[in-house]
This record gives sequence, C-alpha cells and structure tokens, in this order.
Amino acid sequence: MLNFYSQFIGNIREIRAPLDKLLTKNAKFDWTNDCQVAFQKAKEAFQSNLLLVHFDPTKKIIVAGDASQYGIGGVIMHEYSDGTKKPIAYAARALSSAEENYSQSEKKALSLIFCVKRFHRMIHGREFWLYTDHQQLLSIFGSKKSIPTYTANRLQRWALILLAYEFKIEYKNTAKFAYADALSRLIKDRVVNEKEDFLIASIKLEADVNRVLSDSGSNLPVTADRVKTETAKDAMLQRVFTYIKTSWPRVIKDATLKMFFNRRESLSENQGCMLSQDRVIIPLTLQAKVLKQLHAGHPGIVRMKALARSFVY
Repeated sequence: MLNFYSQFIGNIREIRAPLDKLLTKNAKFDWTNDCQVAFQKAKEAFQSNLLLVHFDPTKKIIVAGDASQYGIGGVIMHEYSDGTKKPIAYAARALSSAEENYSQSEKKALSLIFCVKRFHRMIHGREFWLYTDHQQLLSIFGSKKSIPTYTANRLQRWALILLAYEFKIEYKNTAKFAYADALSRLIKDRVVNEKEDFLIASIKLEADVNRVLSDSGSNLPVTADRVKTETAKDAMLQRVFTYIKTSWPRVIKDATLKMFFNRRESLSENQGCMLSQDRVIIPLTLQAKVLKQLHAGHPGIVRMKALARSFVY
C-alpha cells in the first residue's frame, strides 16, 4: 500500500525511512520505537483527505474490487494523461457468515458488484474500466455475446446486474493490485452493517440457493444430509471443493478432475453439498441408487436423461 499510495503523500520517504531499513540486505529485523512511530504516521496519512481527488466525469474512471477470506474492498480512481492513478473514494465491508462460504470466484465477483453499487452515482451512464485479479471473471462479466451457459446461478444474477453498465473489464496481476487487495484484508475485525441494501440482497440470494438445494433433494431418493455426508467422504469432490474455495491449478492431468475444471464457473457449495449450476452433484457412492430411482417406471432413455439433467450432475 505504501508503494502504491506514496505518490499522493509528499513526505512519504521521511515517514517510511525506518521501515525501509528493515528491508535492506542482511538487516536484522528489529522493530524499534522509530519503526512503530513510522508505522503509525503511515496509517494516519492513509486516513487523511490529502490522498483523494475530486471526481471528474471527463477523466478515465477505474473501479477495482477484491475479496479476501473475510472481507471485500474496492476503490474508484481516475487515470490521468500521464498514466498516474489517483483514488476518488474507497469502500470495504466484512463478509456475512453465508458469504464466507462462497467460492473464490463468487467472492471476487461479489467485490465487483459491491463496488459498482457503492459507486453507482459516479459510473452509471458513463464508460468505466473494471479491474479484477481473477481471470475467470473476464469470461463471465466481459462476454459481449451472452452469459456462459454453465455459469453458477449467483454469478448469472450478478452478470445481469452489470448489463446495466457500460464498462470494460481488465485482469490485473495480484502483485499489482494492492489498492483493492489490502482493503479487503484490513476489514477482518469490522462487523457487517446489516442495514445496507446490498447485504439484504445477498441474504435473499442465499435463500434462493438453499431453496434450490431443498427442491432438488426432495425429488431424489437420498436426502441433502446424506449427500453432504457422502460428499465429505469423496476424495475427488473434496479436491474440487478445495479448488473452489481457493483457486484451480493451471495444469490438470486427472481426467475426472479435468471434467470439473472445464465447468468450474458453474460449481458452488452449499451446506456441504456440491452444485453444478442448479443441479446437485451426486457422490460416487450414491450414483447407483439415484440412477435406480430415475429408472423407476421405465420412462425410456430420452425421458430418463431429461429427468437426470433436471436434478443431478
């Protein structure tokens, strides 16, 4: 953060001098009183109004959002003709307990939606650039044709919200994303403001997902609790669950895992069960039982496949 925002603080070199000494080669890490004073002064500088610029609709507008394990944050900035970027306003909040269970893609997407809603009055009706450090979102929010078919329901709803805005989405490497990344992490100890509209909306979205899981489970010969138990025992699904929460590897050799990788944008987790879009992913140990139920009444190949595609993956 100091590196990025130093261009807005006149005496930053004097403030950070004791901290820079700690980073020199072969220096012993000794946190002295001078270091503590410099650290405190840096925080005070970040909180001052001197860092911000006035909004100018004639300048290039950039909105950047990021998410951590426990919070989301973002910033709206201007980029000037000389290439410098200066912030107009910041925003951050903690994740609700339900949102903490979102996949990594969903958390990153939520941060963008949060920023767009927060800065709505400055960007609606104007072209702006949307920055993210999560490449998968480029194909979901940046598509000029249509929303990808197998995108998870929650991401589909958010993509529809963004259709009301004129923007270009760009990927930025995490190492160059400190202005949004730090805000999402510093929010850890703050409570969620449950009076804000966007949080109420997120709770309603979570209720929708729970209802899908309940409706799908009521049509299966096994309960959601049974699916949850067997999912926890399934090594492959647990690997997929880990990748959903963190990030997917670039190279995958396992054929089964690659099948999930190809549909990673549609995968989500709810109450310990895995979902592909609005269909429950059945663990290997329960697949025979579910197939037997689908075959009950001998509906024929086409009808049976149609039933399967309606409820399970």
